[in-house]
Amino acid sequence: MRYKIGALSWDKDFKDFFESSLNSVDIRIHSVFNRVINICFKDGILYTIGNKYIDNAPYTLRLDFEENFKDIINKEDRITIRKDSIMIGELEISLTDLSMGENERKMINNFSTSNIRDNIEIFNILITKFDEGKGGGCRAYYLQNFLDIYVKSEGLIEREVTKRIQCFYKDLKENKLNENSIKRLVGLGVGLTPSGDDFLTGFLASTGVFDCNRNLVNKIRNFIYPLLSSTTDISGAMLKAAIEDKYREYLNEFVYSFFENRKEEFVKAFKNLLTIGSSSGTDMSVGVILGFIYTIERTEEKGGVLYGS
Repeated sequence: MRYKIGALSWDKDFKDFFESSLNSVDIRIHSVFNRVINICFKDGILYTIGNKYIDNAPYTLRLDFEENFKDIINKEDRITIRKDSIMIGELEISLTDLSMGENERKMINNFSTSNIRDNIEIFNILITKFDEGKGGGCRAYYLQNFLDIYVKSEGLIEREVTKRIQCFYKDLKENKLNENSIKRLVGLGVGLTPSGDDFLTGFLASTGVFDCNRNLVNKIRNFIYPLLSSTTDISGAMLKAAIEDKYREYLNEFVYSFFENRKEEFVKAFKNLLTIGSSSGTDMSVGVILGFIYTIERTEEKGGVLYGS
């Protein structure tokens, strides 16, 4: 049975990939999940085709499709790229009418510190109210170290994540961040995107919007780059995008919601982020929070020249 589906949006990287690979025979399916198909080009970069329930993201094409890809796509299916469509097995994707899913990042110079602090307080309330199973490897660290809440269900992975983030943050605060600080986190955890990688992605997403963090962010990116093969392919693709300052829509929305005094929008952005993976959204959110806390404390120690009241 043939399926013909329209596309909703793509980002510039997927568009460039499509235009440069017409009639190519070097494209294969990397993996198939319910909501996404990952395909791999000869350059080794992973490109994602997702159904309508995923957010816009780097290297991603979103389709007007509500079903599960696993029901219609096999990993062995052939991929053919034509002038205005992509064929994957019996799935024909029309690319004649779609929008550009922009996730542009803007640098923040002037803002209210009080807005960020108020939203951190809202986050502190929300992070304690997760249903069981949404905890994630980084949640236990944050609850114990910032809210003085002990997590009874903390497992071996959570304990190790907690220990290594503690080392990372200690090195960061003492201006001793080095390659080992990052190496201990890359690939740490379970799943398609381990907790350590999700945490680092969230941390870069928040610290990277401040010009005053430019040197720190570049240092961390340089440490991560040679470690991309030390984690899963999918997580390596996520970290590669973070090195390029490219993040998915829900993560960007969460980061920028901290600068607004709009509680409903902040809560909505946080809940959207939590839909990513099993615990990936949770782990990213902890990285984001630590990035904001670090930046605020560092700036206030220097007199808060760049920041509002």
